[in-house]
Amino acid sequence: MQKRTKILATIGPASDSVSMIESLVRAGANAFRMNFSHGTHEYHKENLEKIKAVEEKLKTRIGIFQDISGPKVRVGELSEMFSLRSGDKLVFVKEKIIGERVDEKTYKLCINHPEILALMKEGEYIYLCDGAIRAKVVSANADIVEAVLENSGILTSNKGVNFPNTKLNIDVITDKDERDLEWGARNGVHFVAVSFVQRADDILRVKRILEGFGSKARVFAKIEKFDAVENIDEIIKVSDGIMVARGDLGIEVPYYEVPNIQKMIIKKANEHAKPVITATQMMLSMTQNERATRAEISDVANAVIDGTDVVMLSEESAVGKHPDKVVEAMCNTIREVEKMYPYYKRFDSHDETDM
Repeated sequence: MQKRTKILATIGPASDSVSMIESLVRAGANAFRMNFSHGTHEYHKENLEKIKAVEEKLKTRIGIFQDISGPKVRVGELSEMFSLRSGDKLVFVKEKIIGERVDEKTYKLCINHPEILALMKEGEYIYLCDGAIRAKVVSANADIVEAVLENSGILTSNKGVNFPNTKLNIDVITDKDERDLEWGARNGVHFVAVSFVQRADDILRVKRILEGFGSKARVFAKIEKFDAVENIDEIIKVSDGIMVARGDLGIEVPYYEVPNIQKMIIKKANEHAKPVITATQMMLSMTQNERATRAEISDVANAVIDGTDVVMLSEESAVGKHPDKVVEAMCNTIREVEKMYPYYKRFDSHDETDM
């Protein structure tokens, strides 16, 4: 039985050999995601050539999905690892500094987008280390923001920062992204994912950039910020596809809201006949283990039942121990679920950029 729901596998050190790429395709992978938050253009070019070689050998079509970095907010360099405790104070300053411990309970540091400090207000929250560390803002101005920690954790240099209550209004396309988009256009990628989308204009800008480079790539909006959820209708209308990026989204909104948001986005994308990808931690335990948990199997199954068009693997296929086994497990789950799924979707046309 041929599955309808596609599998998008992130390519990385664990899966970047020709033999493994072939194994993944044979196991059920339909497209490969190139994560431009990591790796050089030379590295991605090598992988592109390997994918094309497998495509030619197997006489099958393989999608190439370019995921650009976007303006990921990170803390700056730290003089040492910060062992933070609840009640400690973080002092964020506008100037670029090496973060340091000021006294027993105070730490001074910076972020790579200092313009955000001027947007913050007392009472808002700052999350660090992918949400593991939570701090509440107690004072804020354009130059200094002070926040008190509400839990403990370890902070090291360049860790990610989220602002779940603050409308950032920063440019989602960086200089690096423009260079990466040019590379993708020159090398004929089929799909481009735009990170940290906030509004429809972000997608329209990427489309204009790609048009200028002569690219026909389809543009997918990654929904991973709370303001993107608020603007979901206008974003869907101008996008060629949608990705429910549950990693950062689960920090930007209360974690218990993510399942309903996922279902809502899938439903709206289906109604507009726009392909939708469900992503992040779908089979995360298989990064280390040979078998998925029952909860992970159910997560994939429910995404298919909800109407997702694509399920995505990140760490599982990029750095995991068993990339081929995780694709096989995902494929088997999809096939079983689709036996009872009333597949009702209708699309006007399919072309060479369809996965």
